Amino acid sequence: MGYVEYDPAYPRVFAHLTQTIHSVLPDAKIEHVGSTSVPGLGGRGTLDCVLLSDPPDHDTIVPALEQIGFVEFPFGAAQPALTYRVHIEGHDYEVLLYLLPPSHDFVRGWLAFRDFMGHHPEEIERYAAVKKAAIAEGKTQPWSYQQAKTPYLIELEQRIQAEVDQR
Repeated sequence: MGYVEYDPAYPRVFAHLTQTIHSVLPDAKIEHVGSTSVPGLGGRGTLDCVLLSDPPDHDTIVPALEQIGFVEFPFGAAQPALTYRVHIEGHDYEVLLYLLPPSHDFVRGWLAFRDFMGHHPEEIERYAAVKKAAIAEGKTQPWSYQQAKTPYLIELEQRIQAEVDQR
Protein backbone atom coordinates (compact mmCIF):
# COMPACT_ATOMS: atom_id res chain seq x y z
CA MET A 1 0.00 0.00 0.00
CA GLY A 2 1.29 3.41 -0.89
CA TYR A 3 0.02 6.92 -0.59
CA VAL A 4 -2.26 7.83 -3.51
CA GLU A 5 -2.58 11.52 -4.34
CA TYR A 6 -6.09 12.94 -4.66
CA ASP A 7 -7.68 12.09 -8.00
CA PRO A 8 -9.95 14.80 -9.44
CA ALA A 9 -12.08 11.98 -10.91
CA TYR A 10 -13.33 10.97 -7.44
CA PRO A 11 -16.52 13.09 -7.63
CA ARG A 12 -17.36 11.54 -11.01
CA VAL A 13 -16.65 8.06 -9.64
CA PHE A 14 -18.99 8.76 -6.73
CA ALA A 15 -21.67 10.07 -9.11
CA HIS A 16 -21.34 6.89 -11.21
CA LEU A 17 -21.54 4.77 -8.07
CA THR A 18 -24.67 6.60 -6.93
CA GLN A 19 -26.29 6.11 -10.33
CA THR A 20 -25.45 2.40 -10.22
CA ILE A 21 -26.94 1.97 -6.75
CA HIS A 22 -30.03 3.93 -7.75
CA SER A 23 -30.59 1.46 -10.60
CA VAL A 24 -31.66 -1.10 -7.97
CA LEU A 25 -32.41 1.14 -4.97
CA PRO A 26 -33.88 4.35 -6.42
CA ASP A 27 -34.49 6.01 -3.05
CA ALA A 28 -31.10 5.18 -1.51
CA LYS A 29 -29.22 8.03 0.15
CA ILE A 30 -25.48 7.62 -0.26
CA GLU A 31 -22.75 9.79 1.26
CA HIS A 32 -19.14 9.99 0.10
CA VAL A 33 -16.93 10.01 3.20
CA GLY A 34 -13.26 9.52 4.02
CA SER A 35 -10.21 11.04 2.38
CA THR A 36 -11.43 10.69 -1.20
CA SER A 37 -14.39 12.94 -0.33
CA VAL A 38 -12.04 15.83 0.51
CA PRO A 39 -10.63 17.59 -2.57
CA GLY A 40 -6.85 17.66 -2.31
CA LEU A 41 -6.51 14.93 0.32
CA GLY A 42 -4.77 11.75 -0.71
CA GLY A 43 -4.85 8.40 0.99
CA ARG A 44 -5.22 4.77 0.02
CA GLY A 45 -7.29 5.54 -3.09
CA THR A 46 -10.39 3.62 -2.03
CA LEU A 47 -13.66 5.54 -2.00
CA ASP A 48 -15.36 5.12 1.36
CA CYS A 49 -19.11 5.57 1.10
CA VAL A 50 -22.09 4.97 3.33
CA LEU A 51 -25.59 4.02 2.28
CA LEU A 52 -27.82 5.46 4.98
CA SER A 53 -30.15 2.67 6.01
CA ASP A 54 -31.71 1.06 9.04
CA PRO A 55 -30.62 -2.49 9.99
CA PRO A 56 -34.06 -4.07 9.35
CA ASP A 57 -33.72 -3.00 5.70
CA HIS A 58 -30.30 -4.61 5.20
CA ASP A 59 -31.82 -8.02 4.41
CA THR A 60 -33.28 -6.56 1.21
CA ILE A 61 -30.58 -3.98 0.43
CA VAL A 62 -27.58 -6.34 0.48
CA PRO A 63 -29.02 -8.87 -2.03
CA ALA A 64 -30.07 -6.02 -4.35
CA LEU A 65 -26.50 -4.67 -4.30
CA GLU A 66 -25.00 -8.13 -4.76
CA GLN A 67 -27.09 -8.55 -7.91
CA ILE A 68 -25.23 -5.64 -9.50
CA GLY A 69 -21.76 -6.77 -8.44
CA PHE A 70 -21.19 -5.72 -4.84
CA VAL A 71 -19.36 -8.27 -2.70
CA GLU A 72 -19.44 -8.64 1.08
CA PHE A 73 -16.40 -7.21 2.86
CA PRO A 74 -16.12 -8.75 6.34
CA PHE A 75 -13.14 -6.59 7.39
CA GLY A 76 -14.84 -3.18 7.36
CA ALA A 77 -14.90 -0.85 10.34
CA ALA A 78 -18.64 -1.54 10.59
CA GLN A 79 -20.94 -4.18 9.21
CA PRO A 80 -22.45 -4.75 6.79
CA ALA A 81 -19.77 -3.55 4.41
CA LEU A 82 -19.52 -4.27 0.71
CA THR A 83 -16.88 -3.69 -1.95
CA TYR A 84 -17.36 -2.73 -5.55
CA ARG A 85 -15.20 -1.63 -8.44
CA VAL A 86 -16.14 1.34 -10.62
CA HIS A 87 -14.53 1.42 -14.06
CA ILE A 88 -14.53 4.95 -15.39
CA GLU A 89 -12.26 6.95 -17.68
CA GLY A 90 -9.99 3.96 -18.23
CA HIS A 91 -9.33 3.34 -14.53
CA ASP A 92 -10.67 1.01 -11.88
CA TYR A 93 -11.63 2.56 -8.56
CA GLU A 94 -12.22 0.49 -5.45
CA VAL A 95 -15.24 1.36 -3.33
CA LEU A 96 -16.01 0.35 0.24
CA LEU A 97 -19.71 0.80 1.01
CA TYR A 98 -21.05 0.69 4.55
CA LEU A 99 -24.74 0.30 5.37
CA LEU A 100 -25.43 2.33 8.49
CA PRO A 101 -28.26 4.37 9.98
CA PRO A 102 -27.86 8.16 9.77
CA SER A 103 -27.62 8.37 13.57
CA HIS A 104 -24.63 5.99 13.79
CA ASP A 105 -21.57 7.51 15.47
CA PHE A 106 -19.37 6.60 12.49
CA VAL A 107 -21.68 8.38 10.07
CA ARG A 108 -21.81 11.52 12.20
CA GLY A 109 -18.03 11.46 12.61
CA TRP A 110 -17.31 10.84 8.94
CA LEU A 111 -19.59 13.65 7.82
CA ALA A 112 -18.13 16.03 10.42
CA PHE A 113 -14.61 15.12 9.22
CA ARG A 114 -15.51 15.73 5.57
CA ASP A 115 -17.16 19.07 6.30
CA PHE A 116 -14.38 20.26 8.63
CA MET A 117 -11.63 19.37 6.17
CA GLY A 118 -13.49 21.15 3.40
CA HIS A 119 -13.30 24.37 5.42
CA HIS A 120 -9.72 23.91 6.70
CA PRO A 121 -7.26 23.38 3.82
CA GLU A 122 -4.32 23.59 6.23
CA GLU A 123 -5.59 20.38 7.83
CA ILE A 124 -5.53 18.60 4.48
CA GLU A 125 -1.78 19.16 4.25
CA ARG A 126 -1.26 18.21 7.89
CA TYR A 127 -3.23 14.97 7.60
CA ALA A 128 -1.50 14.07 4.33
CA ALA A 129 1.86 14.46 6.09
CA VAL A 130 0.71 12.09 8.87
CA LYS A 131 -0.36 9.50 6.31
CA LYS A 132 2.85 9.79 4.28
CA ALA A 133 4.98 9.46 7.44
CA ALA A 134 3.12 6.30 8.46
CA ILE A 135 3.74 4.74 5.06
CA ALA A 136 7.40 5.84 5.06
CA GLU A 137 7.78 4.09 8.44
CA GLY A 138 6.50 0.87 6.89
CA LYS A 139 3.08 1.03 8.52
CA THR A 140 1.24 -0.16 5.45
CA GLN A 141 -0.99 -2.89 6.85
CA PRO A 142 -4.51 -1.62 7.63
CA TRP A 143 -4.10 -2.03 11.40
CA SER A 144 -0.66 -0.42 11.69
CA TYR A 145 -1.62 2.36 9.27
CA GLN A 146 -4.74 3.17 11.27
CA GLN A 147 -2.81 3.06 14.55
CA ALA A 148 -0.22 5.49 13.16
CA LYS A 149 -2.99 7.97 12.27
CA THR A 150 -4.95 7.60 15.51
CA PRO A 151 -3.20 10.29 17.62
CA TYR A 152 -3.79 12.89 14.91
CA LEU A 153 -7.39 11.76 14.40
CA ILE A 154 -8.17 11.94 18.13
CA GLU A 155 -6.80 15.48 18.28
CA LEU A 156 -8.71 16.39 15.11
CA GLU A 157 -11.94 14.98 16.55
CA GLN A 158 -11.50 17.19 19.61
CA ARG A 159 -10.98 20.27 17.45
CA ILE A 160 -13.99 19.43 15.29
CA GLN A 161 -16.12 19.02 18.41
CA ALA A 162 -14.86 22.35 19.81
CA GLU A 163 -15.82 24.04 16.55
CA VAL A 164 -19.28 22.44 16.62
CA ASP A 165 -19.75 23.50 20.24
CA GLN A 166 -18.97 27.13 19.31
CA ARG A 167 -21.83 27.24 16.80
